[in-house]
Amino acid sequence: MDVLKVILLILHVALAATAFGVSLGPSGSLKRARVVGKGALEAAAEDFRRRDGFAAIAGLFVLASGLGLVFANGGFKVVGPQYHAALGLMLIVILFGYLFMRPTAKGLVASAKTGDDPATDKGIRRAAMGAGIMQLLWLVILVLMFWHRF
Repeated sequence: MDVLKVILLILHVALAATAFGVSLGPSGSLKRARVVGKGALEAAAEDFRRRDGFAAIAGLFVLASGLGLVFANGGFKVVGPQYHAALGLMLIVILFGYLFMRPTAKGLVASAKTGDDPATDKGIRRAAMGAGIMQLLWLVILVLMFWHRF
């Protein structure tokens, strides 16, 4: 394996771990902050929004480094179908983040600032559900990446 492939693989794995890990904490923080009070909830909601943006950027770089790895190994004709499936799921992850998680994060920040309790509770539930869906998709992608090794 040449140096470019090794560097791309290390970046790819590190970025995927970042995108996966950065979204693990906020839903628990939001639930705990909800009990503490308005100031803590505002801070937790803002933290969730920032983490969501960071995960989105890391996800785009995961996609880019994954495509770089595919082309460094000879293109789509050379790699197995599990990589094609993982690419499709990665696109779904990015779209889900943009169309569901981002609006949820923005809405949660707004409702936490205004003190709208029903909207805040709904936002916390949506954030937790969205994080669970994202984690499941990431897990399936991870399994697909190592499928040929089993």
